[in-house]
Amino acid sequence: MFTQASVITLIVFGSIGAAIGWRRGTKLIYRRSVSEPNLAPGETKRDYERRWRRRRKFRRVLSTLFYCLVGLGIGLVFVAATTARH
Repeated sequence: MFTQASVITLIVFGSIGAAIGWRRGTKLIYRRSVSEPNLAPGETKRDYERRWRRRRKFRRVLSTLFYCLVGLGIGLVFVAATTARH
């Protein structure tokens, strides 16, 4: 079904997509808000920041997986377009 060259092409496209997703997801992890956060009753500012960092790290993983899948999709289109010509 897939030749060795097309598998390598898919790996490259997926890796590039994952790298872009990781970079986009990492940009916002440690950025702090200018305004004062709305803390829940009994929650310290430190707990609030930990909770937000944990959420942002989870979103980083999700964005990495999403961009990897998008890169694989683009790679499949590229492989299909280049093999259809021959």
